[in-house]
Amino acid sequence: MTRNLNRRVEILFPILENDLHDRVLSMFYTLWNDNVKTRILHDQKYRRINRRNQAPRSAQHIFMLEANEAKQRDQAYKVQQQTQTFKPLTNHNQTNFFGGK
Repeated sequence: MTRNLNRRVEILFPILENDLHDRVLSMFYTLWNDNVKTRILHDQKYRRINRRNQAPRSAQHIFMLEANEAKQRDQAYKVQQQTQTFKPLTNHNQTNFFGGK
């Protein structure tokens, strides 16, 4: 498959938020170190990289693990928020503060 290198538009913009900047760099680092799906263009053909003596590192697998961890953290946070919600007493048969009903 040929690539369109002549009529493409690329956009650059600064990432000003430090946490987002670090996250983007982390994503690029993960992609650059992927050795499972990586192909290198050589003589007009894309070829797999030689990964002998290297542990497989799949960016897709890493991103899926991170997404699942984020989902679990989000669900745990929601459960924590639900348990901390104020629930007034609704049993009117209980004795009130002054001893009456």
